[in-house]
Amino acid sequence: MNLALLQPPTIPVQASLPTPQLVLALTLAFGVLVIVVELVRRQKLREEYAFLWMGTAGLLMVLALDMDILGWIAQVSQAESLSSILFFGAIVFLMLLSLQFSVRITKLTFQNKCLSQRIALLEQSLSDFTKTNFDDQEGTEASTKEPIVTLPANEPQASSEPAQDSASRRTEPTS
Repeated sequence: MNLALLQPPTIPVQASLPTPQLVLALTLAFGVLVIVVELVRRQKLREEYAFLWMGTAGLLMVLALDMDILGWIAQVSQAESLSSILFFGAIVFLMLLSLQFSVRITKLTFQNKCLSQRIALLEQSLSDFTKTNFDDQEGTEASTKEPIVTLPANEPQASSEPAQDSASRRTEPTS
């Protein structure tokens, strides 16, 4: 049996990226870092997500500077080329990011549903309350209405006199 067939293929690994590609990779990674810091400073991005993006930029910098790590991952996973490892890593990263966002959206949807139900219950109780108050006070003068909110016993009430009629408070314009 030929033992050469059982061994993983050796992938030729360059010592480093060519200079233009290295400059581009480092510039992009540094640009991501600057954008993330600026978004956190403007409070457009929360810190928990900033760590994720800063880690991604750091990983890009490390892989751009040391291609041996990528070569080792390719040999362990028996990949045919280094670019396939990069694409696989990007796909896994995006899948995990989508899963995390799905979990967040599910949580926010549940919270939105609960808040909508609470608002509907509050509106219904307010409607019932105003309907009951108007039915109870129908046909009485505004000056004899009881206050809707009762004060606690330990606080003194402002005045024991009945409230003035809104028509008696108006002043007629003098001409």
